[in-house]
Amino acid sequence: MKTAKQTFLKPGVDYDELFRQFGEHSSDVFWAVELRDGRIEPIYVNPAFEKVWGLSAEVIYESFNNLIQSIHPEDKERFQTAITKLTVEKFDIEYRIIRANDGEVRWIHDRGYSVKNEQGEVYRFIGVAQDITKKKLVEQEIHEQNDILHTIGSMAKVGGWRVDLATMTPIWSEEVYRIHEVEIGHQPALEEAINFYAPEARSVITKAFQNCASEGIPYDVELPFITAKGNRLWVRAIGRAEQKNGQVTRIYGGFQDITSQKEVSLQLEEARQLAEQSSVAKTRFLANMSHEIRTPLHAIVGFSQILLKQSEKHQFSQKVLQYLEFIKLSGEHLTAIINNILDLSKIEAGKMDISEENVNLRKLVEKVFHIHQIEAQNKDIQLVYECDDQLPEIIRTDSTKLNQVLMNLTANAIKFSSKGKIHLQVSRTDEHVVFAVQDQGIGIVEEHQSVIFEAFEQAESSTTRQFGGTGLGLTITKQLVDLLGGRIWFESQVGEGTTFYVQIPLKMGNDPTVEMKGGENNTRFSSEHVVLVVEDNPLNQEMAKALFADLQMKVYLAENGKDGVEKATQLHEEGTIPDLILMDLHMPVMDGLEALRLLRQKVEFQNTPIVAVSADAFSEQQKTAIQAGFNEYLIKPLDFKKLFTVLNQYLPSSHPPNPVTQFQQEGGPALIDDDIFNKVSEKLKIKLPDIFMRMVPEELEKMKSLVEQNEFQQVGEIAHNLKGSGLAIGAVPFVTLCRKIQECAQNNTTDDIKWLLPQLEITYRDTVQYLQDSGRTMGR
Repeated sequence: MKTAKQTFLKPGVDYDELFRQFGEHSSDVFWAVELRDGRIEPIYVNPAFEKVWGLSAEVIYESFNNLIQSIHPEDKERFQTAITKLTVEKFDIEYRIIRANDGEVRWIHDRGYSVKNEQGEVYRFIGVAQDITKKKLVEQEIHEQNDILHTIGSMAKVGGWRVDLATMTPIWSEEVYRIHEVEIGHQPALEEAINFYAPEARSVITKAFQNCASEGIPYDVELPFITAKGNRLWVRAIGRAEQKNGQVTRIYGGFQDITSQKEVSLQLEEARQLAEQSSVAKTRFLANMSHEIRTPLHAIVGFSQILLKQSEKHQFSQKVLQYLEFIKLSGEHLTAIINNILDLSKIEAGKMDISEENVNLRKLVEKVFHIHQIEAQNKDIQLVYECDDQLPEIIRTDSTKLNQVLMNLTANAIKFSSKGKIHLQVSRTDEHVVFAVQDQGIGIVEEHQSVIFEAFEQAESSTTRQFGGTGLGLTITKQLVDLLGGRIWFESQVGEGTTFYVQIPLKMGNDPTVEMKGGENNTRFSSEHVVLVVEDNPLNQEMAKALFADLQMKVYLAENGKDGVEKATQLHEEGTIPDLILMDLHMPVMDGLEALRLLRQKVEFQNTPIVAVSADAFSEQQKTAIQAGFNEYLIKPLDFKKLFTVLNQYLPSSHPPNPVTQFQQEGGPALIDDDIFNKVSEKLKIKLPDIFMRMVPEELEKMKSLVEQNEFQQVGEIAHNLKGSGLAIGAVPFVTLCRKIQECAQNNTTDDIKWLLPQLEITYRDTVQYLQDSGRTMGR
């Protein structure tokens, strides 16, 4: 400032330029006042004043009182007191204002400084006022959150603590004192704090604290604890390190009384273990029972189906055909009983899912009718069905479960009837499809109607003796209806019959052609088709030989997994790869899963269809098998329709040249897909193979190094990149292996990666050799 008299004059006067320049471009409020005859007279405010205060500068220039009036009533007295002390102390105050234009409350931090004249007298004050509303709101929110946290901490018995490593003295929050049951403010030593833990826990907390202090390793432990008053608790102690310049300087954390939660947790864990043991025992028993019964059934049902299929060729008499039909029906009936028991177990465990699909309703009902027609005729019962004309042709539901519901109800109606007619009727309402199965059988006595859907219940104990059955059919039927989102009920009168009603949601389908796929009639098999059957049961081996001989296919047998791997390898060495391998899962010497793993390690069998054939009917076993690499899962006893569907899917209608022979003769088209390679431009056809050859070796070395470091996620990322490089030149086997490695990395199946990598390296070398031999590299 030049001279005292030249500064901070009213408009029209030459005021201090430097202060004005700062003020004119600042978002803070710059102000200046003079003391005249004991009065405060404003002489300057910058443009920010109007924006913050909502007042024009002219209003303030008229009277300093106008500024006083904008101060919040609760802060006005404190503001005026600070103003009166301007000449004796620095002006530094926070206060609130009420904006004149909109009534909004804002927080202001105001600082002022005195200006003296040449005689050393204070005659003017200048200052800066900042709008700190946002800061205050944040502080208020933090304060409220702290209050909430303090309240929550008390409710949840959670406290905080810290230890400065320079002093090694613990600092506790109030809640930590309360948990320890010591006087608030008591200053414990670190050793004293550790001694509150139960003797068996002290070494654990000491080690955790030391690791955190020396290496910054955080900890979170639940340990037994003894308070100052001798009460035993469970506490959770959490520790985190605070570091400066790479050194731990302080440890802080949380401390919680978890006694109640721990007691509940221990009780729940005990109950869970008991339930799990019971569930495992039940599942194991059912799985074993299923396996033991299904294995001989597989031969019984299989041979009966083969003989019935060959009946015309062997010219069996009607009596023999009837006996064969009886054997087949009895085996299927026993299979149905086993399925009912397993279905009940799966439903109770919550492991049965709904799979909606387009279903031809009339065809489904016709199928149920035709399956039961002969059985009804054998009992002189008239079986009829009727479908409402208003029914849509296609609905969406779970076909398998709806079929089982109708099969169960129709079979029950026939079982408990000895005369009259059984009427299967289907109708619709606006929102539902309604099925009714009406019989003229024995009926259900009133006192047993309330338990008819309960497991192992039948109307009377004599019913089981007279009609047979497990008492599970209606239980499973009801639970299947529940899964379908429907309901089931019945009307019954003893001696006159029973009508069961099933109502399911009507969901319209959108595919007018729903047909059964597969089946024996669609087969086009060749004598060149090769099937390897890996099966330890001699009867089932004979059945497989008979079946595939009848289909005029080449069949090879192996009696266990080890034998199966050796047989497949031998066939390959002789120039033949099986078109299909049927693999039993439970075998001596080596089981099916291990045999599959060994086969999939070999490049020549990575794309070979391998189908699991097992008496294990639980979905867990099926899921495990599919995830392991089986293409399909067939349950013993074999349903030939399902078998033929698999054969149709995986056996080519016209047998192609053997891949091994083709590779040996033509130099390896299997390694490069020409259709893919020929799609790129001529320029890229020259460059891409050489880029592939240069890039891959380095990436393979990286992958091997990362595997040794257990960095499998990065291995998967490299495999993903290599997959793209291989696909660019049509290196399909190379791409397939990259994809498998990537999937293994994502699924954390690290052992598989370790044996896939060498296969990838071999496939890369073979691919490069082929590229060079076929003249597709720059060196051609």
